[in-house]
Amino acid sequence: MTAAQFVDQVKTNGELLEKRLCTMMNTVRGSNQYWYLRRSEVKRMIAEFGSPTFFLTFSCAEYTSEDIREYLHKVNTVPPSYNTGKLCTEDPVSVSRQFSLKFNEMFNKVLIKGQVLGPVSEFYYKKEYQARGAPHYHCLIWIANAPVVGESRAEDVVRFIDERVTCNIPNKDTCPQLHEIVTRYQLHKCSNYCKKKRKFSKNIFVTKCKFGFPRPVSEETVLKNVQQSMKAEKRIYHLKRSEEEVRVNDYNPLLLLLWKANIDVSFTSECSLALADYVSGYVTKAERGHMQDLWQDILDDRGIYSKLFRIGIRCLDSRPIGLYETCDILLGEPLCRKSREVSWIDVEMPHKRKRNLTKKLSEVEEIAANDPSTEDFYGEGLVTHFYPNRAQEHEAYCLYDFVAKLTYKGKDKNGERIYRPLQKEHLPNFIDFDVYKENQRDSFYYAIILLFVPFRNEDELVHDGETVQEAFDRHIVDHERCVEANEKFRKLLKCREKLKDIQDARAANREEENDVEDDDPQLMGQIKDAMNDVRDMDTGSEGNAWVRYSPLTRNADPNSPAIYLTLVNMNHYRVVTSIADKEIANTNNSGDKNTCDKKKDNKKNDDKKSDN
Repeated sequence: MTAAQFVDQVKTNGELLEKRLCTMMNTVRGSNQYWYLRRSEVKRMIAEFGSPTFFLTFSCAEYTSEDIREYLHKVNTVPPSYNTGKLCTEDPVSVSRQFSLKFNEMFNKVLIKGQVLGPVSEFYYKKEYQARGAPHYHCLIWIANAPVVGESRAEDVVRFIDERVTCNIPNKDTCPQLHEIVTRYQLHKCSNYCKKKRKFSKNIFVTKCKFGFPRPVSEETVLKNVQQSMKAEKRIYHLKRSEEEVRVNDYNPLLLLLWKANIDVSFTSECSLALADYVSGYVTKAERGHMQDLWQDILDDRGIYSKLFRIGIRCLDSRPIGLYETCDILLGEPLCRKSREVSWIDVEMPHKRKRNLTKKLSEVEEIAANDPSTEDFYGEGLVTHFYPNRAQEHEAYCLYDFVAKLTYKGKDKNGERIYRPLQKEHLPNFIDFDVYKENQRDSFYYAIILLFVPFRNEDELVHDGETVQEAFDRHIVDHERCVEANEKFRKLLKCREKLKDIQDARAANREEENDVEDDDPQLMGQIKDAMNDVRDMDTGSEGNAWVRYSPLTRNADPNSPAIYLTLVNMNHYRVVTSIADKEIANTNNSGDKNTCDKKKDNKKNDDKKSDN
């Protein structure tokens, strides 16, 4: 787009320009846009490294964890008999910090250095919060040279699983500590949260656990058909399991002994990548929010700056946040971590590629008046400036290697750009075009050429009068990596076709479930479970474990007690209860008074009846 075309777009077709703007809020921790970007990164890791070997979950169990109890009593001046649940709500900062430090030690020293599950080549993990606010971690790890279902021999896969994962209830006499932990934390108890009604026949519905409990008894570990299992939302293998172990969650004995709270260890390595896509949604999913009004803000008649501001407000002020998550936000606790940095490359064709605007509109108008055809008002870009002007020593680097292996360090005295080798290579991320769709075919071939054919002048990649596919056929003669990328990308597309079939089958199953009249839906089940957790804590009114927090909140229920966390000198904190608590207390007192008045009236009526 030239300077004259840009000025014309701003003045006559601002709506079209708005649609071409980059995504907002993707750097705001915890926002939906933030997690959309993280999901894109995880998908690129799966495309590059294959399916992750294991999917792990580490729960907190803050009310029963001996580690947390000891730490809370150590940093707080309270008697030994003080209720742990109440102390958790009074000192959420310590709970959150202790849980994070415990996980980091477990992950770095036991999983990475200790190689309990094998040598970890890549990883990604996310800290998530349950409906009541309790934190837990979801992890994806890639084990070097691990077997893959669909590529490796079945007996090798089974042996690999059996050596690392079990559901065994240990003998109470020979392994008393592990027996206690398994029976205390690993036994699944179905609740309203996990129960689902499924259609069994025309007029018959059955209630099943969405986590598959009770799991089938099996004399040995058995592999199942991946695609059929995924369509039915079932596991791709069954562990060796006795009748007494049908409700035991899968675990690794050493990890469970060290963690001393609920964990889940699932083998996920299979060649179709369908299961990998499913679990990647778990570790990158955004929290549920209230974004119904967002589109109204986008479609109203306000100007572009007003719209962007209001959209930003909606993104920040869209959901309630638990007390522990509030602490993590204030303390700057990272929400996720991955084994390597992911760098974005815009591989769109030149006329579709996004570019950075670095000048004000008035400056662009002045430039357009002097030279309508110039494009010098754009900022420097990776594809247009940095890569074509690389140093001579990096002449053989294609764009993919340039991004993966080098980092920009500024300019020297002569104005030459300085690049340094990265200690650990970055992972380039880019759009995956579908070669089987006619409207994306040229973009598919152009992306491969752009990534893997070294160039100084982008215009020379495709000659005049030459189609993009003809240019691709010409380049593959001299560049083997173009051939490899073509085969790899096509394989990924085939995997996504299988995944689409699985998603369609699942959607059909859920439509049948939605037709069922359910008097106790899952959402109510989550609420009941959360309330039970609070009740079990045996705390007073000041021990409320839920907080509605947002720096721009305007949608909080005025009738619900709200607890806000305030940091003092970054070392101490205090919990401030809002005026809403007092209002509720007054309402309750008023209700008690009305009840007493009603009792007095009833007593008077009874006395009159007896007199008559």
